[in-house]
Amino acid sequence: MNLSNPNYYTTERAFQNYMHYGDENMISIAPIGGSWNGGPALTYDAVTGYPNNIGAGNEAVMGLVMNSCEPVGTSFTITWTGPSNGIFVDGSTSAGTNTLTWTKNVGQENFLVRFRSNSISNLVIRRTAEPITGLFRKEFLDRCKRYNTLRLMNWGAINEWDTNITTWSQRIPNTHRSKYSLVRGCPYETMIDLCNETQCNMWMNVPHVVNDAWITNLCNLIQSRRVGNWKVYLEWSNEVWNTFFVAQHNYAVANSANVNPWDWYEYVITKTQAIGTVARATGLKIDLVLNLQAHTTDHTWYLKDRVSPAPYNLDGINTLAIAPYFGGRAHLTTPTDYRGQLLAGGLTEVFNHLNWHIDNECVSSINSIKSVCAARGKNLVFYESGQHLLAAPDTDTPLVNLFISANRDGRMYDAYVKYLRLCHNMTPTLNCIFDSAREYSNKGTWGLVEYEGQSLTLAHKQRAWNDWLDETKQ
Repeated sequence: MNLSNPNYYTTERAFQNYMHYGDENMISIAPIGGSWNGGPALTYDAVTGYPNNIGAGNEAVMGLVMNSCEPVGTSFTITWTGPSNGIFVDGSTSAGTNTLTWTKNVGQENFLVRFRSNSISNLVIRRTAEPITGLFRKEFLDRCKRYNTLRLMNWGAINEWDTNITTWSQRIPNTHRSKYSLVRGCPYETMIDLCNETQCNMWMNVPHVVNDAWITNLCNLIQSRRVGNWKVYLEWSNEVWNTFFVAQHNYAVANSANVNPWDWYEYVITKTQAIGTVARATGLKIDLVLNLQAHTTDHTWYLKDRVSPAPYNLDGINTLAIAPYFGGRAHLTTPTDYRGQLLAGGLTEVFNHLNWHIDNECVSSINSIKSVCAARGKNLVFYESGQHLLAAPDTDTPLVNLFISANRDGRMYDAYVKYLRLCHNMTPTLNCIFDSAREYSNKGTWGLVEYEGQSLTLAHKQRAWNDWLDETKQ
């Protein structure tokens, strides 16, 4: 399973202490009640992440979004160490104590914690009915435990990674008040602890710019902190072939010979092999993953045609990974006007399209890479999968609304059961759905649930996944 980003607006609530969702950077306001970003740039304690240059009469604001995960009437208790007037929450006052309560009212989503002192520490924001007993919420852990493997690409902020962060000392520390940075991801200790708690295998994506020492330190940390026998998948970056992810794609192009059209992909292979060599030198046993493009024959042709010398022999790479989504052509207008057909035929035509795609393109694309895996002696995995109803451009409101309606329609359950059975029968060693929980919008309808705690009567994809797991006794 691909987990969603645990950021300040997430609809997947992983942590018991909601303070951990706050981004590492706050909003600076001067004076109190002034304009957003109206104060001097904030500086932070490198270890704890708390602001340390709030001037008298100024404030720093940490924002959280209390979305559909938090029903109206949900009460939160806020406690901290430091002056009693050092923390304020909109609509609440401390009355001389270090405890505040905040209750979500109708139409209220923005939850703003205002720091007015440099001496704040140990901030805890919790649901009043849920005492802090550990790092992760039980509801989140119970969902994760249904899965075999957690792909932590989003938790590592791989597609958003700050390319100036290249050395191990620059990562976000486990002591930081935030457990997710928009440009540094989660502390690696947090990811390891999640796998320890759930006994799920770890699929770790390595940021594309980090040095070899980073990989060595990461592997040593996994070995020293791991509890249990869960395995480790290691992948360099994510979808380097995808020009939408400019940073990692351009990095591969710039570091390749950049003479022939496929030089950048040869660099991806050699870089993947290189990080595998570094990782294995630490004694960590890994499955080394090479990411391939799905639903095209480009990479399949490339790997069939080139078998030697290095890097084409794929030495050291255990696993080839594709993303056999279904429904990904639904926005196209040429050479076939699928968009026009779908808008004219409505939901019935959407599900006709999805079923055709499952029966045809999913089968052909999986079979194509299966033949390569068989010839090369490699495992086949799906690094992402599921429906791919995505409007392009994302301003195509009629198509966006149709795709959201399709994901909320009971027929999506049937499509997912059919798809999951097909994937299972085509014998990949792993299938990582994308993704666990995410709000539906013009950016896609990826989540198995739209928000943590959504009823299974509404979450048709999650219900299909659960039933398929029960059916296959996984």
